[in-house]
Amino acid sequence: MVKGTMTSVQLSVHCYPMAQVSLWRKNGIIAAATLSAATVVVALISLAIQVSVETRTAADFLPADATLVLTQNPTVAHLERLTAWFPSLREADSKANTIALVRLPNGNVRLLHFYRDTATVSDRATRQFPPFTVSASDEAALGVVIPSNERVSKSLRTLSPFRSCDADEPCTFFRVGELPETTDETEMFVRTVLLQDAPYATLGGERSWHLDVPSKIALPFGGPPTVTRYLPEGFLFYGRQFDKAWASLLTKLPSPRNQLFQARTEQTTAEMIGPALSFQFDLLPLLRRDGVLELRQDASGALLFAVQGTLSDNQEISDRLDRFHAFARAGAPPLQVERRLFDEQFTYENLRLAETEEFEPIHIGEWEVLQTMGTNNVMRLVTAQRAGRFIVSNDPLLLTRLGTDLDTIHTAGAAFGGRIGSDLPLWPLNGSGGLFFAQRPLRWLLTERGAYRSFRVEPE
Repeated sequence: MVKGTMTSVQLSVHCYPMAQVSLWRKNGIIAAATLSAATVVVALISLAIQVSVETRTAADFLPADATLVLTQNPTVAHLERLTAWFPSLREADSKANTIALVRLPNGNVRLLHFYRDTATVSDRATRQFPPFTVSASDEAALGVVIPSNERVSKSLRTLSPFRSCDADEPCTFFRVGELPETTDETEMFVRTVLLQDAPYATLGGERSWHLDVPSKIALPFGGPPTVTRYLPEGFLFYGRQFDKAWASLLTKLPSPRNQLFQARTEQTTAEMIGPALSFQFDLLPLLRRDGVLELRQDASGALLFAVQGTLSDNQEISDRLDRFHAFARAGAPPLQVERRLFDEQFTYENLRLAETEEFEPIHIGEWEVLQTMGTNNVMRLVTAQRAGRFIVSNDPLLLTRLGTDLDTIHTAGAAFGGRIGSDLPLWPLNGSGGLFFAQRPLRWLLTERGAYRSFRVEPE
């Protein structure tokens, strides 16, 4: 029997408590999670920075105190409308995303273009302000662009220049004080009514457009919901509280324009109804609730008018309409030609006043109608009244229109509105109206949109 020796090999295994192993594993998981979270945060920050950059607008980079004009989404037609006020825009590139006119420290005015697509940048001095490439005619103009670290406190964005415009429509912010002086009396009148003492305004749109002005002056609440047209296709003006609007207008128009406008309006009213009639003291009180004025010329060129409105006091309406007829009879009494034979061989004619013919009221439906005839039996004045409503006109066809279905206009609750045809018949001011009335015929509305007074134009 062979005896051998067995060698014992011992393997040394270190055993750690289970709690310590779990702690290591936990720390590893936490470290991995922390690293992953940090990566995500960095990615989100990078994305946020990128998004922040991409959402910047030109208003972020322009100084509020030196920017005169700022146009977003410019088009050729939109820029052409503005060149009457800002001739420098004739040199503007409509391919730019945004265009600005800025005043340099030395007083010079320069044009800036903001491009997102560098391929469209013209050959000018340029500088990068992500996401824009900004170009100008010289380096000095680029010096007004605000560095990003000062953007929030000094930029034009603090004024929310395009708040009243849609994101994709052509829109221009401008300083009202930078508008050039005008000799066009009608444009001066409209500027006074719309812009008053506003520091800035916004012009948006292309063919149809709107002018929005920050305003603390509340317009009369809502106009008549519908307007009936008695003189279709002519000049139309409607609204509420004409007496207050008239008083406000006369205080806003600069002297002596306010006296001139008042005198011509009084003259026009006297010519239409009678020389003793006053617009301010006789006609305007009838329009203190709401009113509509229509004007047009007939085939012979004679001016026809129609004034309508509502009042709660029927007796006041009756008394004032009777007074109008008295003015009309005094202003154009009927004439007759008297022919006589002299010495049995000579004929002579004598022009003399005819006896005044008093017309009894007639009724057309619910309307009570009165007429006054003038020379050659031509209609001088016709009035109609029913249940708090009235019409004053010199149109002989009014009698037939009262009993028929007429065109109506929905006013969208505008405080004031109307229509302007190819001309302004008997308008008491000279001039065409400039930019405001350039695309006639047109319809217009004056409304409130939040903190803005909005003048909206729709060419026909």
